[in-house]
Amino acid sequence: MKFRRKGVIALTAALCVALFATAAMAEINDDSTLRQAIDAASAGATITLDGDVALKDAGGAILIEKDITLDLNGYRLSRESNQDPLTYVIEVKNDATLTINDSSAEQSGQIVSTNSFPERARGIRIGDSTTSTSTGIGGEVILNGGTIVADTKLGYGVVMYANCDKDAVKDKENDNREAVPVKFTMNGGAIKTDGYGIVPFGLECDIIINDGKIEVGNGPAISGSASHLGMGGTKITINGGELIAENDAAIYQSQLGTITVTGGTITGGDGIQMKSGTLNVTGGTITATGAFNEEYDDGEDGAVITGAALSLLSDGNAGSSYPGDINVIISGGKLSSQNGYAVVEAAVGNADSKFEALEIQGGTFIGAKDKNVISMTNATNDNITITGGTFSSDLSACNGLKYLT
Repeated sequence: MKFRRKGVIALTAALCVALFATAAMAEINDDSTLRQAIDAASAGATITLDGDVALKDAGGAILIEKDITLDLNGYRLSRESNQDPLTYVIEVKNDATLTINDSSAEQSGQIVSTNSFPERARGIRIGDSTTSTSTGIGGEVILNGGTIVADTKLGYGVVMYANCDKDAVKDKENDNREAVPVKFTMNGGAIKTDGYGIVPFGLECDIIINDGKIEVGNGPAISGSASHLGMGGTKITINGGELIAENDAAIYQSQLGTITVTGGTITGGDGIQMKSGTLNVTGGTITATGAFNEEYDDGEDGAVITGAALSLLSDGNAGSSYPGDINVIISGGKLSSQNGYAVVEAAVGNADSKFEALEIQGGTFIGAKDKNVISMTNATNDNITITGGTFSSDLSACNGLKYLT
């Protein structure tokens, strides 16, 4: 049989189309097919899992360096290790944006990290800046569906790095770091771990929770890191969703930064604990379930659980770990404690007070039945203003506080 030139061209084109269609229809159901799909995808593409994918530990995390949407489609993307290095499932760098969806009706998709070393399991890492030579490489993750699981006692769900160069911080006069765009937005789905939910390191990490659920066991749902390690400028915004910490503060802020709460529910041993930074509450529900505690002399890093919905603690026991003043404005929402104060302000150990101002314009404040609703150690009429709000006990019994109009 002879083909004319046009026939040869047509046949070649048809074969190319067939080969392309075969490649496009290849099922993504193991380590190699997922990595190949990501490498071949153009920016903005959607990659949908067709089965559970268990990453080979030796191959490391899935690296995202261009805008990609990953549809879990009800399946499980996992990495398991018995080695000491951190076990990330996904790393997002180079200013890329990863959008995570789960189109399955059951919403059963998962991203799971497991490691026999309890502190090494990590779900997703955003950004890359951990060495003295790094200038910071940003990234963004948008979680719309699926569950991120760090399946160990002290695992981390989402870790954010925004130029956290410890060596530069030691030489403060020559610290020329610039903030890089590192952002995590949660519109749905969940984060579940026995350790920490979201941990921002570095300069100006941006966390926005609009919906979804973060549930942790032995750490905070959102935990900052102290400013002497080069952390600060964080922006944490809670517009909705649920944050639950069984044995720690639901939000722990030890770094300079701003927390804004407009909605959602925040529940923990302490609801929100601040050792530095600014808090603005206009809505939402903040609840403390922890045991009542007035022994503020714990010198270890981390939250000191007081049983208060909002605890404002000046802490100097970790050297210069918590620089910066504490400022709070509350105009709405509900702050409630099962066993302690709705709001407590105090110093840890012999620390100097860094409490600067508390302004209450509105909101509902409920303390335990046998406790005053508010306890302020370093507050005076110069740094606390109460012009509105509803309180479960008479403010005159709370260190002499009263409405200041």
